[in-house]
Amino acid sequence: MQDRDKLLMEAIEKINPEGLTFKRVFEDRAAENDEKILITYQDQNISYREVNERANQVAHSLAALGINKDDKVCVMLPNSPASIYTWMGLCKMGAVNVPLNTALKGEGFSYIVNHSDAETMIISHRYLDSYLEIAKDLKNIKRLIIEPTGAGEDFSFPEDSITYQTLLQGETGNPQVDITPDDYESIMYTSGTTGLPKGVHYQHSRALGSMLLNPVLGVEEGAAFYTSLPLFHISAQACFWMPVCASGRVAIAERFSASRYWEDTKTHNTRWTMTLGAMIPILCNQPKKENDADNPVEIVISAAAPKNFWKDFEQRFGVKIFELYAQTEGGLLLNHLDGRVGAMGSPTLIWDMKVFDDNDNPLGSNQVGELVGKPADPNLRFYEYYKNPEATVEKTKGGWLHTGDLAYYDEEGFFYFVDRKNDCMRRRGENISSYEIEKVVNKHPQVLESAAFGVPSELAEDEVMVAVVPQPDQKINPEKIIDYCAENMSYFMVPRYIRFVEELEKTGTQRVRKFKLKEEGVTPDTWDREEAGYEIKKQY
Repeated sequence: MQDRDKLLMEAIEKINPEGLTFKRVFEDRAAENDEKILITYQDQNISYREVNERANQVAHSLAALGINKDDKVCVMLPNSPASIYTWMGLCKMGAVNVPLNTALKGEGFSYIVNHSDAETMIISHRYLDSYLEIAKDLKNIKRLIIEPTGAGEDFSFPEDSITYQTLLQGETGNPQVDITPDDYESIMYTSGTTGLPKGVHYQHSRALGSMLLNPVLGVEEGAAFYTSLPLFHISAQACFWMPVCASGRVAIAERFSASRYWEDTKTHNTRWTMTLGAMIPILCNQPKKENDADNPVEIVISAAAPKNFWKDFEQRFGVKIFELYAQTEGGLLLNHLDGRVGAMGSPTLIWDMKVFDDNDNPLGSNQVGELVGKPADPNLRFYEYYKNPEATVEKTKGGWLHTGDLAYYDEEGFFYFVDRKNDCMRRRGENISSYEIEKVVNKHPQVLESAAFGVPSELAEDEVMVAVVPQPDQKINPEKIIDYCAENMSYFMVPRYIRFVEELEKTGTQRVRKFKLKEEGVTPDTWDREEAGYEIKKQY
């Protein structure tokens, strides 16, 4: 830990935060590395120069379409070079990137687009049907730009839409736009732990925190990364930005595949990779091979690595887990690489971390309370919620970022996760709001009311369960509920378990006693769609 803190101090001294933006850093690295490979995707090897020029083309073309600095642009693309060109292009012209989860559907989709105030949508043809279903509900969208790669010859563009390929016909020189660290770079929407999703509004100063990840994690010059995490998430964005800052390269997979994961790392010769906690048991559950450890990966960055798989995973695949804890609103808060199984980590010099009771008083070691933190470095700052100052004030009350997670720390200063304080679930790396699920289920004509909650999963994290009270004299087929959910919410939110109950036990203030439902868990009368072999169509 002391060595990393020393590296961090040296890095902070070397970096001049004044004027530091994504545009400045990326253009500097592109000039330094030129023909060096930055991105490998499928059979493509793309150099720093090529990525920079294509990002410039996107920036100039969007400006020609009338998109200005500070304008919001919704982006719904799968993992691909186009996703990087678009992100960097928007950074270069000063427009605000609004990356969208590619599984969004229905009201959740339209709410985010409307709330963001975006007038432009850049979308893959894969998600066009979901977009067209909500198009009538969108208040501000004036431009629809479609990325058609892989659509086939019979694909026809909707009237007045623009093909993404036209964006790659602009000028290749760096845009001469004045960008400052205080300018806004993106709005990244959370899943909404207690209600509607919130947009975390990032400034270009986020580039500083991202640059400091390298000395914190010990990422060396020229580092090679592999990621299959979605680029609309901050974790995958870090897997691109860290090698950029280190003049390294990144291999990007379109999506996570347990059967191809280690072969991909061999093909691309990558030393670093990043997983979600739920991916570790999935990889461990693959058939064992004699050469499982025969891969170039040395460090697996992980969040919420399950304790019961930790050591087996390291030994079987010949890797070391670098556990960390981060939040969209604050970035990296805790980390460690000392084999302390189950710990989220200890604070670096960037953050001061504590545990508070319900009255925001600090607790001592081994006492459970809410995990809170604040930047220890004056150049770092809290992020804010877009158009929601009340939520920002609540999240950062008293000058501390309130994570909403219950935790404790031991005598050596290592922190351990206990539970989630907010009414939220986490499944396969996605935060899921029970409110969002209940809002959809309750609209089903045969449902009187419902309560969504998380139950333990075999793969760590949670599985989604819903207790449903039918309308009087109604008998509901659980498959009908699942079909209705699949049509109106993201696939990862669709419940696995359905349990029909006569009523929901409530408090005096009419709040459902969900802790009772969680205690009861999966009862004998609960319907399990996986056990029933009932599959839903996933959208990537």
